[in-house]
Amino acid sequence: GLPEAEEPLSSSSSSLRNAGVLVVDEDAAFQLGLKTFLREYVGFEKVFSATSGEEALELIQNEESINVITLDYRMPGLTGIDVLEKLSENTPRALTVLMITGYPSDELEKRFRSYNSSKLITSQFLTKPVEFEKLETIILQSYEDLKASQRLTKTLTGEAHDETAPITPEDSSPMGPELQQSLESLEAKVTLATTK
Repeated sequence: GLPEAEEPLSSSSSSLRNAGVLVVDEDAAFQLGLKTFLREYVGFEKVFSATSGEEALELIQNEESINVITLDYRMPGLTGIDVLEKLSENTPRALTVLMITGYPSDELEKRFRSYNSSKLITSQFLTKPVEFEKLETIILQSYEDLKASQRLTKTLTGEAHDETAPITPEDSSPMGPELQQSLESLEAKVTLATTK
């Protein structure tokens, strides 16, 4: 079989086998750190990235595995809110969006949350710098909320049951000291690169 090193370190990965995540951020260092974290630690198999709103919308349209999106607010061209506006008008499938911004305000958070619907879940508003360790729980919870929403929609419309098993707390093992250390070093590199 494949060498064990190829497997993501998080044991919750079995439920994330077909889930895709899109990181939308103009900051290359933050984007790289978050992509590495989502693939290596959280266990997402498909991690995509975009540096602008336009690029993000194109990827969401063309890449059917994308369910989870982390979205920056300030970007060249379309802002994060502009992206949500366009998705709310025409989302190709159910999505959960987490806004991660270095420019938070109550007004922005209110606008972000106002787009929340069964097809576009906007319940997580986070401020940079983000602690990656806390982010794992938040992203997995967002993915679970999306799955629950999809199951509910299928139940209401009488469609077949969703085979995707929910991620239960006992699936996610606590971080070992080595994993904790490498995660801290990854966070330090990202913080260093983003503060230059």
